Amino acid sequence: MHDLYPEESLEVLWQAYEDELVFPGMIAFSDFEKAISLGKDKCIEKLKRDLERDSLDDIHAGMSWWSCFNKGSKAAASSGVMKNGLFPGSSERGASQLPKDEKKNKKKKRKQAKASKKKNRR
Repeated sequence: MHDLYPEESLEVLWQAYEDELVFPGMIAFSDFEKAISLGKDKCIEKLKRDLERDSLDDIHAGMSWWSCFNKGSKAAASSGVMKNGLFPGSSERGASQLPKDEKKNKKKKRKQAKASKKKNRR
């Protein structure tokens, strides 16, 4: 309702806040008042911009700002993205090129998972 210019529903919204049906930590009543002060045209224009920005027409462009896709950022480095832009475990190299310790660990994990499944079936 906030995004759609809430002028006609202001009394209903006020009553919802009075009855504690709306959590003010999520959106304050003053936010609705600000939207009304902007005017109907500006509210609708802002809604159009937001919908265009959040459109799923180009999902890659929509996610491009995520830190894990920005190779140079510190957040990308801490989020687990390798220097070659791949996530750990999803490398282009084959399983035969993995170091021996990694192979052993993977085999051990598979064995543990299989034993766990078997135990859970009982």
